[in-house]
Amino acid sequence: SVDPAVLKKVFRIVRWFGIALIAFGTLLIYFRAHAFRLFSSLGESTCDLIITSSSSLKRAIREEDRLHLSGLLTILLIAIGLRLYFSSIIPMRYDESFTFITYASQPFHYIISNYSFPNNHIFHSVLVRFAYLLFGNEPWALRLPALITGTLLIPVSYLTVRFLFDKNSALLAGALMATSPALIEYSTNARGYMLICLFTMILIGL
Repeated sequence: SVDPAVLKKVFRIVRWFGIALIAFGTLLIYFRAHAFRLFSSLGESTCDLIITSSSSLKRAIREEDRLHLSGLLTILLIAIGLRLYFSSIIPMRYDESFTFITYASQPFHYIISNYSFPNNHIFHSVLVRFAYLLFGNEPWALRLPALITGTLLIPVSYLTVRFLFDKNSALLAGALMATSPALIEYSTNARGYMLICLFTMILIGL
């Protein structure tokens, strides 16, 4: 059953959101020429960024020596292996269980509207909700968002450090990220900490 107070709060948020969308749509109609130019420019810039980044990455992979690429692949495999191993042997912690029972097991509207405790890392709770609906309430499924983001942190860290410094520093950074006990623990903990680490590293790279 849905708490009437929570439902009333959700309806109030949705109502104001709808009013804001109507106002925004009205402004877009009035300034449609400016809006069209702005969105076109943003779209072109985004496409250029994706194309340029993809080309640079492909060229770097083709030109890189096999030993370096083998080292990076080894680091990634070690990172994945460590995270999968500890995710399978460590029992559910209190914060993980509390977050799932109180938030991630509830409907989406409840997750995004209830911040009664800081345990609700809202975006992460939404991802855990998806994993729960797809795979059930197994510990590995609830930890899947943290595990994926924790693994993605290694290549993102490698690319960021390589952009800022050089390839050897990037390889060292990837190795440190892959074997850091704290990052391994957070990657096997169904909480939102690894999302913060990943987004922070992406921002540094950008």
